Amino acid sequence: MAEVKKGIFYTLGFLFLAGLILSLAAIAYKNFNFSQERFSEILILDKIYNIDSSIKNGFKDIINIKSGITINKGASIIFSEPLPNMNNINDVLDEYEDFLESNFSVLVNIEDIKTRLPLKIKPHEIEYFHQDFGDNTINVNANETNFEGYTVSVTTKEDLKGNSCAASGKKQDVYLVFYASGKNKDCSENGKSKSKVDLYSSSGQQIATVSVTGNDLSASSFLPINITISIDNLNNLGITYILLPKEALYLNFTEFNITKNSTINLL
Repeated sequence: MAEVKKGIFYTLGFLFLAGLILSLAAIAYKNFNFSQERFSEILILDKIYNIDSSIKNGFKDIINIKSGITINKGASIIFSEPLPNMNNINDVLDEYEDFLESNFSVLVNIEDIKTRLPLKIKPHEIEYFHQDFGDNTINVNANETNFEGYTVSVTTKEDLKGNSCAASGKKQDVYLVFYASGKNKDCSENGKSKSKVDLYSSSGQQIATVSVTGNDLSASSFLPINITISIDNLNNLGITYILLPKEALYLNFTEFNITKNSTINLL
């Protein structure tokens, strides 16, 4: 009888041990599958990150080289470009978009870049943009009065007179200072007490107009000019960045069914 009981105990112990081993094997197999899935996810995310970084660097180079816009960053942020801006950036953007969609499993939407080319100053929440890139109008929208004002400089091939700069309107939340240089003469309005300046040639033809409303600026040309807009003496809010907001670049990685918006840091 004792031998029988002993055999039963051995059998039960063996069955328990076998069950324990099977349970541990099942857990190990499940963990292995989970690890494999996690590893695959990490590889996909790493691939997307690398493609996304390369795409953004490509757009950054195109904008810096082909947009015709020069940016200088310091206590003031300075944008310079011709108006109208006839640089062929949209042709290059279209070619790059076609290249990306032909060589990678990605769909690209950059309509906002091709139309407005919105350049944001962070963290000041100031946006410099066109109504329709290639046109003759620039806008600067500022959500806060965290800078002192605008200094606008215009060069033109037209003849100017000493009174070619005509100021009007009342001072706004930020000031407007204006300088113009022509073929044979300069003019300026730097009293900081007006909100609008119209520039005329010596024959009376309007060349450009610049105005400030609240914190915002609008500049338009009627004849070809080069314009420099300085956003003067920004408050110290930390490190300043010039970037294209993430809404401007939309990517759809069709191979992985993943979509994302990407910010392009220019400076």
